[in-house]
Amino acid sequence: SGKEFRGRCPFHEERTPSFFVVPEKGFFFCHGCRARGDAVDFLRRMLGLSFGEAVRELARQVGLPVSESEASAADSSQRLRDVTRLALEHFQTLLWSSEGASTRAYLQARGVTEETARAFGLGWAPEA
Repeated sequence: SGKEFRGRCPFHEERTPSFFVVPEKGFFFCHGCRARGDAVDFLRRMLGLSFGEAVRELARQVGLPVSESEASAADSSQRLRDVTRLALEHFQTLLWSSEGASTRAYLQARGVTEETARAFGLGWAPEA
């Protein structure tokens, strides 16, 4: 479809193609299930690989050497990103829970709409 590839998403059942690959920018995106990422993310999801395993597999496919220390460092970095993502999701959930009502009121008073707060991934961390 133009400069993009379009097809049915491999990550969920669908009849109408909503999965796009944008080679020029090096990413994929599904408008149906919101899956997105790069080649490493795709392999991780499709084959259930760790970040380092996916990097090693892609490197093998194109003939690039990857040392074990590089792959290990990549796995550590990915674990940190995963933990950070989980924390983000937790704090976002708190903001939109009943506990976050006063914080949402504060944001609204400052002119931050719900749409904006969600778009920027705002969350709330209680003092505890």
